[in-house]
Amino acid sequence: MKRKLGAMIRTIREDRGISRHMICQEENALTVRQLQRIENGECYPSLPSLIYLAEKLDTTVSFLLDEE
Repeated sequence: MKRKLGAMIRTIREDRGISRHMICQEENALTVRQLQRIENGECYPSLPSLIYLAEKLDTTVSFLLDEE
């Protein structure tokens, strides 16, 4: 599940031409290293981080979790 979620986040980000640095900006909500670990399937994002990622990727949490 971690790898599937991470792959989904990476695919959407890359398809939209968004860099990790653009997502993390000032790293207040999420660091580049954390995003890298999430995308590599090494860890799950926290709920606030998942909501933040969904907003930055212009999608929904349920889509990221493949629940739609």
